[in-house]
Amino acid sequence: MSQGRYVNGELVKAVYVVNMASGGGGGGGVTPLQVSGIVSGIIDGVLDSVSVGGTETSPNIELKNDGNMNVDGDITIGNPDLSLTNTNGITFKPAGKIIIQRSSGATSPPIEIYRGDQKRMDIFAGGAVFSKGDIKLGNTSGSPNLLLGSNGKISTINNIISGGDPTAGGISAGVKLMNQGTIAAARNSGEPIWQGRTAGSSPITSSIDSSGSAVFAGTVSIGGTTAANTIDEYEEGTWTPALEEQGGNTFSGTTTGRYVRCGDLAFGAFTVRYEGNSNIADGTQLVRITGFPFNTNGAIQEVPFLVDNRNNVNNNFSAYGDNTTGYRGVFYDGEIRLFNLETGAKITWADVKTPNTGPTTAFKGNFIIQTLT
Repeated sequence: MSQGRYVNGELVKAVYVVNMASGGGGGGGVTPLQVSGIVSGIIDGVLDSVSVGGTETSPNIELKNDGNMNVDGDITIGNPDLSLTNTNGITFKPAGKIIIQRSSGATSPPIEIYRGDQKRMDIFAGGAVFSKGDIKLGNTSGSPNLLLGSNGKISTINNIISGGDPTAGGISAGVKLMNQGTIAAARNSGEPIWQGRTAGSSPITSSIDSSGSAVFAGTVSIGGTTAANTIDEYEEGTWTPALEEQGGNTFSGTTTGRYVRCGDLAFGAFTVRYEGNSNIADGTQLVRITGFPFNTNGAIQEVPFLVDNRNNVNNNFSAYGDNTTGYRGVFYDGEIRLFNLETGAKITWADVKTPNTGPTTAFKGNFIIQTLT
């Protein structure tokens, strides 16, 4: 048998190493030859254990032939140093902590987990985790609180919050997906909380901001998806009506105009007032009002409104009296033309009162047209 297995003719089943002296006497130590025998005894299964340091009953290190090792302090592999950026190593702490350090330039994962010969998970020093299976957190494996599925799906029994909690007091910027089916979002006033784009294209096609304003580049359907439920255009604003100057006629005065377009209908309103310094040189020219921002593309549509010829009292059109004349207006090819209500004759400037002092004559109208452009 190997040397070191017997002491005083009896088989040694355990060894406590107190001194690794190179000499054979003094201090009760064992020689390297004896230690060699001890290791051989562990390998051959003769020794039950080898203890190093501490006391015989409470050693710092205990090696057992069943494959277990008990260590009272740290176990360090490599040369980890958390105060440096380019050292590598592993430290096992007795408090139940494992410290793994990779140098700052390392790219391969410090932890690799295999099942058989197939790698299933990488854990990188930067904190990233790659797993070919699901990642489950909380509760039980069969019913986790949070499931990060390998199929790309996320399942949670609670809420998902990104940034601050928008439903908390003193609302913070953030998004909250709530488990009762509500999405809550908060940002500074006027900043977008939703933006939509077509894949591969940069222009924004839809947006909703934190003030409640929404923009849609396409159509909006309400109550259904058929053409009858779809609004493909909405716009409102102002326009500048103008009296067409032909045959040397010039006009000076004030004009106002407003419009609302919804779908293919446009609602318009205007006031055109011309003053005494206007010059009507050719009374045979037709009265024509231009400037409306939408057209009917040649489709003729009637626009009923009034012409007020009262002297110096027509600023607000607050009342209509004997000096108020009504005409039939027709919207044609982007302009409004006037016709006599009874005869249907075209109205020229010779038919309209010409002011001597201003403002004395004005047109006012409200109309609805079916617009094509």
